[in-house]
Amino acid sequence: SIQMLKEAELIRLILESASEGIYGVDIDGKVTFINASATKMLGWKGSELLGKSIHHYCHHHYRDGREYPLDQCPTAIAINKEKMTQSLDELFWRKNSESFPVEMNTVPIIENQQVTGAVVVFRDISERKRIDKMKAEFISTVSHELRTPLTSIRGSLGLINGGAVGELPQQAAKLLHIASNNTERLLLLINDILDVEKIESGKMSFSFQSLKLMPLIEQSLEDNAAYGAQYNVRFEIIQREDEASINCDKGRFMQVMANLLSNAAKFSPENEAVKIAVKFHKNNTVRISITDSGPGIPKEFQPRLFEKFTQSDSTDTRQKSGTGLGLNITKVIVEKHNGQIGFSSSHDNGTTFYVDLPSQTINKALQGKASIKQTSAAILIIEDDPDVATLLQMMLANGGYKSDIAGSVEEARQFLKNTPHGYKAITLDLMLPDEDGISLIEELRSDKTQSDIPIVVVSAKADDSKEAFNGGAVCIADWLNKPIDQERLLDAVKQVVSTDSKLRVLHVEDDADIHSLVKVILGDMCELSWRSTFHDSKIALEEESFDLVLLDIALPDGSGLDLLETIEQRIKPPRVVIFSAYEVSQEYTSKVSEVLMKSKTSNARLLETINNVIS
Repeated sequence: SIQMLKEAELIRLILESASEGIYGVDIDGKVTFINASATKMLGWKGSELLGKSIHHYCHHHYRDGREYPLDQCPTAIAINKEKMTQSLDELFWRKNSESFPVEMNTVPIIENQQVTGAVVVFRDISERKRIDKMKAEFISTVSHELRTPLTSIRGSLGLINGGAVGELPQQAAKLLHIASNNTERLLLLINDILDVEKIESGKMSFSFQSLKLMPLIEQSLEDNAAYGAQYNVRFEIIQREDEASINCDKGRFMQVMANLLSNAAKFSPENEAVKIAVKFHKNNTVRISITDSGPGIPKEFQPRLFEKFTQSDSTDTRQKSGTGLGLNITKVIVEKHNGQIGFSSSHDNGTTFYVDLPSQTINKALQGKASIKQTSAAILIIEDDPDVATLLQMMLANGGYKSDIAGSVEEARQFLKNTPHGYKAITLDLMLPDEDGISLIEELRSDKTQSDIPIVVVSAKADDSKEAFNGGAVCIADWLNKPIDQERLLDAVKQVVSTDSKLRVLHVEDDADIHSLVKVILGDMCELSWRSTFHDSKIALEEESFDLVLLDIALPDGSGLDLLETIEQRIKPPRVVIFSAYEVSQEYTSKVSEVLMKSKTSNARLLETINNVIS
């Protein structure tokens, strides 16, 4: 009929005017129609493709040359599964053998409840890919080129304000304080923008592990106490759940807490407390609530609270500072933890932000094995009596030493095997349930990697065993009889753990200003060596011994990450702290003691980390 002809002509005009490529295929994948945009992008004439299998002409290989199976292409999937498919990064080939990336949607054609073919809509995303690549390269450049000099500026200002060059005139101190505050604002802006870019590109990485929640909360309050003090605001825990554990990325979780605590501090009246409550919640979750007594969030703004670049009042940016990105980033991080974030607020009555995270119950039977993998303790206690082992641990803790407890020789072997950097000393009971302690001593003496670990024998038969060895136990630092003399125990451990020589630290860094800053921060606590290239650093690691490597990634002649292989080949590998402007993937994070981001790491945090790692 005339009406049907008109409709057919209208459809033809729509297809021909569309900027996207559009074609149809029958049940066998052969082209039934194709529009002008599609033929232009593919380089084929319509007559050359009609009735032909377009897959074999335009969709036949992957980028690396492997053949693309017909049954795996979105068109075949849509036909076979009778559903729409979408692909954001497929590859089409032109007639001239050039390839280009496409975004495509495929919809099955269903007639009389039977699939008879499919319609494919695609667009060339080469330009988008090019822009994304430029954007990624720009972000990478910004990350390094801005973070590195700002680290020098921030660190230098911190040292001057901390009295490193003596007392300053009042006016100079005031100006330096202004400079320091504005450096922090700039760093926050840069870090937030970089985090947003990572979120949008799907490159924000997470490294999850099961952790006790309250120590994380307490550390976050300690880390942010100085920020709250700027506003004369303190942080106070009003409810605890000491048994609560969560599966989280520690760094990202601390970022969530920092964002929420800083917001609460900024909007709290002076001399008030921001209150933190932790409690088990419904659906096997644990809720963290952060409550301020500020002016509340205006109702008209609440629906946009978690959007990017938003603040409740146009004047807030100047009065309170901030990028308006923090809550958006926080929401993404919480959701990556399979959690939810929300708030309640009323005018002049304050605001409560809450984060609900899945509660993690640790299987106590596996807890010992988990601690073996994660330990960084200095002393290994080998003792089968739980009460004596706990007493020893408390005594050592009183002397400032961390420790792990093994209840048998086999468990001790596992601790020794799975502790990357070894123990500084061992306390050993000779009467153990599976083997006697003497056999373990002999085993350690014959192992080159563990023969120099000092051992303090703590046993009911210490004197008898000492005589039996007849002076042969050269690795035994002391023999202590039970009951235990705490003072003598600590003296024995102190003698074997302490050393008269300074710890040797290798700083791998191509920026001389950063090295000068690190040198001032570390002061006389260690013997610091500096190498500025991959080549020189590799030679130093092969020829010299170090206790710690402070490692930058971006070097003029290679990646600092490639030095990890050289480090791992040492009989006693030094510990590694990555200190760089670049993000580090989980593959490398798991191989080092700590990863610190330039511009996100204060002088005090750097010093504390190095102290913790080497002690």
